[in-house]
Amino acid sequence: QLEHIFLHEVKRPVTKDAAISLNRVIFEVPQIYCGRQVTVLYRPKDLSHAYLQSDSQLIPIEPVRTIDNAQIPRKQNIDYTRFYEGGS
Repeated sequence: QLEHIFLHEVKRPVTKDAAISLNRVIFEVPQIYCGRQVTVLYRPKDLSHAYLQSDSQLIPIEPVRTIDNAQIPRKQNIDYTRFYEGGS
């Protein structure tokens, strides 16, 4: 827990496809945070992982692997935020 004290802290908006940008590195976050502002803890010189602060816990997040991510088949134009707002 001591190592978390020295992490940098920033707020970032989460996109509709559950991602944030941190120093030009894209991180995937849990979809429940789509459209929200989140607090991220990270080491500026090591962006191999970061932490999403949720209440009193830290959720580890990792950079999107763009080559692997590009190969995942997806439906077009899905608004993931409506799944968490009680919409249909």
